[in-house]
Amino acid sequence: MNRGPGNPLALGLVIVGATAMALAAFLPLDEPNGVFRMVAHNTLIQHGGWTLIALAIGIAATGFQANQRRGNWLAYPIVLCVLAGFRVVDLAMDKDSRTLYPVKLDGTVDTSKPGTVAPLGIALYVAGAAVAIALIGSVMLRQAEKSGASQAVNGPTAVQAPTKKCPDCAETILADAKVCKHCGYRFPSTNLRCNKCQHVQAVPQGQLSFVCDGCGTKLKRQPAKLKRQPAKGS
Repeated sequence: MNRGPGNPLALGLVIVGATAMALAAFLPLDEPNGVFRMVAHNTLIQHGGWTLIALAIGIAATGFQANQRRGNWLAYPIVLCVLAGFRVVDLAMDKDSRTLYPVKLDGTVDTSKPGTVAPLGIALYVAGAAVAIALIGSVMLRQAEKSGASQAVNGPTAVQAPTKKCPDCAETILADAKVCKHCGYRFPSTNLRCNKCQHVQAVPQGQLSFVCDGCGTKLKRQPAKLKRQPAKGS
């Protein structure tokens, strides 16, 4: 079910992380130093980095779907980020791919001589940071879904309607009620006229405010005027 846009910031982090992860595949895996000042076939994609590109595409696609649809889609970008993280660690621990050997005059690699394990290049550092950014965005998407679900369950705080007590059975009922729902007591009422639309309606005695049934205007009962008593002896 499409629920519309979710968390733009979280989706942005997922997209940025996935993009940086894909770009990291084209950066150097080894850092040239010492006698190996130049390293042939040194990009990460030439040493299995294409898997990071595939995972980056999957993270971006599932992150977009999770932001739009949410629900079960929220787990996919997180799982793919975890897999990408394991892949980055695996590439960093693979010393065979970073072992450099001298090159013979004919251009072939001389593996008979001791090799040198080259330090990690920038590719895996960028890939690791990209995975972390994408994972943070994916977790934010999930937290946004939980927060929205909690608000949907709890809902807005309901405004409590004014009440009054029935003088016959002492049960609490709505202030606008003309008849008690518990005992059937009928509240005495008087006919009042709306000063806006001139609609006349019955309003229970003792009710100070009411809403006109004709125009919806909120009205207040005018206090009754006391009759002047004639002075004694007049």
